Amino acid sequence: MKRDFILSIFVMGFVVMSAFAQGQSVEKHVLEITAEFKAKYPQGLADSPLCQHGKQQHPPYSHLRVYEPDPQTLASDLLALVRRSDEVVMVGTPLRAVTILSPSGENALTYTDARILRSWKGSHKVGDVLTFEMPEGFLFCGSGHLERFGTQVGPWPQAGYHTPSHAYSPDGPYLIFLRQSNEQPGITTLRLAGGNGVQGSFDLVPDQIISDTHSPYESCFRASYDWGWCHSYPHGWSPQWCKQPRVDMQNIAHCNAAIGAGKEAIFANGVDQDPLRNEYDGNSVSSFLRSVDSAAEKATHREILGETKP
Repeated sequence: MKRDFILSIFVMGFVVMSAFAQGQSVEKHVLEITAEFKAKYPQGLADSPLCQHGKQQHPPYSHLRVYEPDPQTLASDLLALVRRSDEVVMVGTPLRAVTILSPSGENALTYTDARILRSWKGSHKVGDVLTFEMPEGFLFCGSGHLERFGTQVGPWPQAGYHTPSHAYSPDGPYLIFLRQSNEQPGITTLRLAGGNGVQGSFDLVPDQIISDTHSPYESCFRASYDWGWCHSYPHGWSPQWCKQPRVDMQNIAHCNAAIGAGKEAIFANGVDQDPLRNEYDGNSVSSFLRSVDSAAEKATHREILGETKP
């Protein structure tokens, strides 16, 4: 058993080293990102540029950096968004998330792990766990509850992302359009494909609590979890459905069937200037999925004809 474990570690290390040797990028997930962040800032964030700038504000501890996307980078229609995407996928309930400092130390970034329940485009398969980045989040810079700074999508003072209703449930599933970024050498980062990372996220059933056993979309929640999510419960306790967490293709199929027939209004995340938010926010989920099917089919046809990605 020990020999097998050592051999598996050796093989994993060889695969990673081979990827770097061949110039390939490595995809990192939330647990790895979290460990690296903690190792980089073992004494806390007080000396980071983000926290130092925040403490100089008047009144202090009110620092909020505003990330304002260039309207010119927003895709004008669904076809354009599909064509500029490397991954177009439906994901389930987020498994894990972490907010860290950007490489410059001046902004907050949030990374989220989620399982793929359906794919229209991309190298990831149904059942894979995918990690994507959002250019916003908040971090604590000290022990005080007011020492909380971060980055918010603008334009200020009106936030770009809106809560759809008082009954809003953020447990998905989501349809997301992602594009690869290789700003950090050797690391592949996926972020929303439009608007410099803020356009291309749609909550398909925002008013449904899909973890509720009475929800018609409960299969989407059950299809989402994995070992890491289940082991996050304290003192070894976990729900009954965590006893055998695995990629459950039956739940994934049931989820897709329920979503495909859904009549609920979707919620399109995005800034006010986003033409896709204005066009699709409030559409029924089944109607929106048909629009995505059509756009994906047209995009594939154009790629076959040799047209380059915008």
